[in-house]
Amino acid sequence: MNSIITYKFNLKLSTIIGKLNESKSKTLFVIDKNKQLIGVITDGDIRRAIIKNSGLKINMKQIIHNKPVSVNDKLSFEKLSFLFKNFSIKAIPLLNKKKKIQKIIHFS
Repeated sequence: MNSIITYKFNLKLSTIIGKLNESKSKTLFVIDKNKQLIGVITDGDIRRAIIKNSGLKINMKQIIHNKPVSVNDKLSFEKLSFLFKNFSIKAIPLLNKKKKIQKIIHFS
């Protein structure tokens, strides 16, 4: 899954953008050292961080959206469709009980 990136406070912006470009959904799901989902990064998050901080000297903590939309395996197809349409997102992680990503569901 090339849309998953491990959280590192000092990860360079160019590395984050490179990984984002490789991602099918143009979304990065950020995990901690225990492989638990802690946030998401999109190109919009990067743009907002650059504007807010007046430049390119920003770190991952300033970019990450730490309340990502996620689902578990008990969610119905109708509710999943609702999330994609109403939140205008292209990918949603399916999490187990320990908040670990099992798979990423893409909107098509």
